[in-house]
Amino acid sequence: MKKIVFQFSIICFLLGNTIASSAQNIDGFWNGYATLMGQDLRIVVQVEETPDGLSAVMKSPDQGSGDLPVTAISLTGSQFSYSVESVGLTYEGVFDDGNQVITGNLNQNGRLYPLTLVREVLEKKEIARPQNPSEPFNCTSEEISFKTLDGKYTLSGTLTIPAENITAVVVMVSGSGPQNRDSEILDHKPFWVWADHFAEKGIACLRYDERGVAASEGNFDMATSNDFAKDARAALNFLEKQSRFEAAAIGLVGHSEGGLVASLVGTMEEPVDFLVSLAGMGKDGRTLLEKQNFDIYVSSGLSAEMARYETNKTMALIDLVIATPDSAEAYQAIRQQVASWPEAETNSSVDKTTMAFNSSLNCVWMRNLLVLDPAPYWEKTTCPVLAINGNNDLQVDANANIRAIQFALRRGGNTNGTFKIFPNMNHLFQETEDGSIDLYGKLEQTVSPQVLEYVSDWIVTTSQK
Repeated sequence: MKKIVFQFSIICFLLGNTIASSAQNIDGFWNGYATLMGQDLRIVVQVEETPDGLSAVMKSPDQGSGDLPVTAISLTGSQFSYSVESVGLTYEGVFDDGNQVITGNLNQNGRLYPLTLVREVLEKKEIARPQNPSEPFNCTSEEISFKTLDGKYTLSGTLTIPAENITAVVVMVSGSGPQNRDSEILDHKPFWVWADHFAEKGIACLRYDERGVAASEGNFDMATSNDFAKDARAALNFLEKQSRFEAAAIGLVGHSEGGLVASLVGTMEEPVDFLVSLAGMGKDGRTLLEKQNFDIYVSSGLSAEMARYETNKTMALIDLVIATPDSAEAYQAIRQQVASWPEAETNSSVDKTTMAFNSSLNCVWMRNLLVLDPAPYWEKTTCPVLAINGNNDLQVDANANIRAIQFALRRGGNTNGTFKIFPNMNHLFQETEDGSIDLYGKLEQTVSPQVLEYVSDWIVTTSQK
């Protein structure tokens, strides 16, 4: 689950109007690398001096996103800054006119990402991804589309079909944040790796772009986990109508928030033959985020005492959002709380911090997630369930969430559950002794072969019963 302190929306297009301008030579293109989870992503900022002041466009060629408005941009003396309220992002740097360089940091939700901007055009830094599938393929792939349950949107995806002996077919559901059909992250394409491996085991696989992402229609920003569950059910319905899969078991494989989606799908009226939760949620969103914040703060180098202090500040804001249904009132409550912090300095800094937390916590998706408890849904699930995790997962605590799923199934009388925690694996099931999110992009491995084998063997065995 791509949590609020390191949203991938940090790299996006920015467009906005000026607050202040300068006669210095800042007009034109600026280029730099922002290091996100171990990977250097190119940032290109185009600044234009207009009669009304400065305007700018920012983009990441390595991680393209939709246009987002810059709330403010200014150059006062050598101090250059801009902010984007919709993603809670700010940049503050020092402009050296003589050497034509801007040195500073991107800031999102309290995490700093150093970013130095220069005039030189920078090339993409290639990173080895040896598990990305390559020819010759052991399957065929079809571009498909299907309608959402309400018929409003068309979702697009890829259906991977084994050459022979189809034993099962799965729908892949990705974690939080806008995800394409490969669940692409930092040049890793885990769902493509999963689909290719499944084909070797006789398992067909449907993976799709989430609503409002890539080739799929819809509005991602207004969707919740419940909407994603309906989309997953629509994908399952599409497969059930395919005559070629009549003899195959049909199930769902969800990663992170996708595991939560699996629990929601499992209680829908239409049956599903099996569910697989990959580092999925067993706890409610609030509980999960409290543990997640603390673990990530510690992994970033904070003492346990400071990690608890920072976590408590975030949880106080989360509780304000939960207790305040009106978004406008919640914004004011967040700002008042931020202004009370001992480290609050100026109105400007309070505004920027408020903006960052408001965009992350006071949005439709997060409001839904904070109070959504998957346990009652797991309790009503009757089909076979596989729930796995890695013991070094800092985003979805393995022990707490696996136990929650296990106990919920037991309470509901479902004895057909399999549970496993893999040693030395992180949230993406990469083999590592350190679960730090900063390693995601540095590690060449996309998914541990051990995990691929374990899950596919379970699906084949379960489908043959």
